[in-house]
Amino acid sequence: MSSAQFSETHLVTIRHMCSALGEQEAWSLIHALAPPAQLHLVESFARHGENARQDIAAQAQSLASERDAALQEVADLNARGRALEDTLHHTTARMSAQTASKPKQRAVKLEVPKYGGLASHQLLRWIKQVSRAADALNIDDDEIRVSFAMSHLTGRADDWAWGLTCEDGFAFANFDDFIEQLKAAFLPANSDFRYRAEYLSARQGKRSIR
Repeated sequence: MSSAQFSETHLVTIRHMCSALGEQEAWSLIHALAPPAQLHLVESFARHGENARQDIAAQAQSLASERDAALQEVADLNARGRALEDTLHHTTARMSAQTASKPKQRAVKLEVPKYGGLASHQLLRWIKQVSRAADALNIDDDEIRVSFAMSHLTGRADDWAWGLTCEDGFAFANFDDFIEQLKAAFLPANSDFRYRAEYLSARQGKRSIR
């Protein structure tokens, strides 16, 4: 069968076909067709190859864009990380400077009587005493303040506090919570108001005597 008149462009495409299919297989496929069909086959292969190259180029471009976006995200994360490190460094330095410049108060031990839970009228005074003693010892941590206050309980009050902590290690959220629960357990209702009224009445009485 005769061959079609192939242009230089056709011959380039045929060389690609030979590379892809093998030279003998490619020419056998071409020679099996009539000349017009040969041209159509070669041109179809050329279009297919061009489409494939365009698809590959588009995929490569997409991958490159994704790579660039990922690299930019990594760079942004690194920049934020460095900014956080700088902020932490400056904050730590500032706090260290403030701590160094702040004069540390000397701890003073004050005597605090133990509260046993029987004399409810003594509880408010005991709360003030144990709070002042904790402040004098520079005890700021709530958990330590609660433990310090519990060490000055005895009798029913001691049994009550230790009973709660044995059932729940987090029975007292903080020192204020400990005080409120202690008052609820050992002070009669409205006793805060009554004791405050008695205190103010006593002060007014002293002023009138003067």
